[in-house]
Amino acid sequence: MLARILAATARFGEIAAGAVLVAMTAYMLVEIVLRWTLGVSSNQVVEFVGYGLATMTFLGAAQTVRDGGMLRINLLLYFLPEGVRKAFDLLCIAIGIFAISFVGYYYCVDMYSSYVRGYETEGVIALPLWVPPLGLVLGSVLFLVEMVRQFIMIMIGGERFAESMAEAT
Repeated sequence: MLARILAATARFGEIAAGAVLVAMTAYMLVEIVLRWTLGVSSNQVVEFVGYGLATMTFLGAAQTVRDGGMLRINLLLYFLPEGVRKAFDLLCIAIGIFAISFVGYYYCVDMYSSYVRGYETEGVIALPLWVPPLGLVLGSVLFLVEMVRQFIMIMIGGERFAESMAEAT
């Protein structure tokens, strides 16, 4: 049951990241058409596409880890004995969990601080400054949960999801 929920949340992040990509592309195309035909612009495309790119990156991270798409140097792992390999893998995942927790925590602190102080962006459209990091915070949480799941799977003697899928095909 829990495995299905975790898989569904990772998949949700992947779909949301895809939706953000489609929205960014559509916004850029509209901006191009407006500039080319009417000579007008919202002057916000760079700002919003930047927010979208960061959001898309973090939202898609959990499913990318689950699918084995994250960069992982296996060459060293292949030459290590099984026990050392497992310990090294756990160490690397623990460092990743720490890094994701650190980044996610400070995104939350920054978002909350911006909300409490009522900060807004300085662009043409005054967007509350707590809105852009929402996707980053959500993506960080999804990514963190997936990394913890990976850590637990290796601890109990299982293997990473992507490795078990590769062996099944």
